[in-house]
Amino acid sequence: MADSRMTLADLRALIRHFHEERDWNRYHNAKDLSLSISLEANELLELFQWRNKAEVAYMEKDPAWRAAVADELADVLIYACTLGDRLDLDISQAILTKMARNQQRFPVGVAPTRVEDGPPAHNGMSRDTNSA
Repeated sequence: MADSRMTLADLRALIRHFHEERDWNRYHNAKDLSLSISLEANELLELFQWRNKAEVAYMEKDPAWRAAVADELADVLIYACTLGDRLDLDISQAILTKMARNQQRFPVGVAPTRVEDGPPAHNGMSRDTNSA
């Protein structure tokens, strides 16, 4: 599996090289890259639209559907890496920082509540607009 062989830095370099060869960096500004992440994420959502949990569980076994999910997920991640490059962000550090914040916000043993579970139990935590 490539996940065990490639680092985020390797992937970012591969994406950067692809864009440089085509002179696409001139089109890459933070606003348009952010919009592209959202558009590609919506294409990913379309694969799940109107399907219930049982249908999704069944589709998860379909190689063609899984390939379509992988393709759209790759588009989201490519644009995210490109935005990280454009803004000179350390994506790994951003994730580590966010995960540390989530450790504090979501302690072990405190399950998140869902709408179908009824009203949420008050746990003293306020809704963070920077949620994961």
